[in-house]
Amino acid sequence: MDAGTVLERVVPILYFLVCLTVVAELADRMGLFEVLGRAASRISGGRVWQLWLIIAVVSVATTAVLSLDTTAVLVTPVALALIRRHRLPPSLFAWTTIWTANCASLLLPVANLTNLLALSHPQPTITAANWWPRVGLVGVICASVPLLVLAVRHRHLLASDLHHPEPQQGQDRVQVVAAGLVCTGLAVAFIAGAPITTAAGLGALILCLVCWWRQPAALELRILPWRTVLAVAVLFAAVTLLHELGLTAGLVQVTGTGDGRGDHLRLAGTAMLASNVINNLPAYLLLEPAADTAGRMIALLVGVNAGPLITPWASVATLLWANRCRAAGVPVVWRSLSGWGALCAVLTVGAAVLFDTVLYGTR
Repeated sequence: MDAGTVLERVVPILYFLVCLTVVAELADRMGLFEVLGRAASRISGGRVWQLWLIIAVVSVATTAVLSLDTTAVLVTPVALALIRRHRLPPSLFAWTTIWTANCASLLLPVANLTNLLALSHPQPTITAANWWPRVGLVGVICASVPLLVLAVRHRHLLASDLHHPEPQQGQDRVQVVAAGLVCTGLAVAFIAGAPITTAAGLGALILCLVCWWRQPAALELRILPWRTVLAVAVLFAAVTLLHELGLTAGLVQVTGTGDGRGDHLRLAGTAMLASNVINNLPAYLLLEPAADTAGRMIALLVGVNAGPLITPWASVATLLWANRCRAAGVPVVWRSLSGWGALCAVLTVGAAVLFDTVLYGTR
């Protein structure tokens, strides 16, 4: 894989990332996520478990439609605001957003850059047209296991009652409706198989125009994710160098070439470990040559999507999530998070690969 090939595949993905981030940032400034938070408080029934379930569902839906980075950047602050409003311990809700961000990112192709890379392969074994039901159903397993782990770990907290929330100020209805319509339209477009870069670009343009009309101060250069784009570009450049040095061939040997159930678990496990060591994006590209069948590609995607739950740098979303937690004054205890994350990653990756091989075979 030469630099030109990598560049040809990466540029559209980076453009999509920029447009989707602009949509997410402007939707947040327009008050969409605050409105969703208030709605969650109203319909929670005064119980912690109901509020948590609502946040979990919103996190999964946001990840599937607007990508895991959007969940890490925008749903996390909403969850933390609800925690402060109801005077709850933050760990359950904070962990929920980042675990679902990573693990729910197999539900739709747009949910993770690794999925888009798989679809942009010169000889793809999986396409957007056949993503459902096979990959999507595996994604349901990946999204469900972390929630079960969290429910068991925090079962006593989930059984308690909520404190009454404080009253909140109103939002500009025009902006909220516009943001809601754009996000809903993107969801429909992505599910229908429309060109994702075109849809994301149009969504960003519409929200920019609405903001220029109703809230010009929201149109700042800092809504553009320059640091994230730069980090992703550096990662891809590093992968190109590693390919040229011949590291890919060695990793393919580690993963094996077989198509049995054990071979798929081996590939997914290698992808999980590589993601936590070097980040899931370069891990995907380095292991991509080993994914020469649909079954092996799914195993690889499970490893790089649901596996990055252990180290802070395992995914860009985890870094963005940690920054949001620090900005909200919520400390991240990495020792605890990494320990539980390792358990959750092993359970999730193993369950998803076994589900796929039992239901669909190994090809």
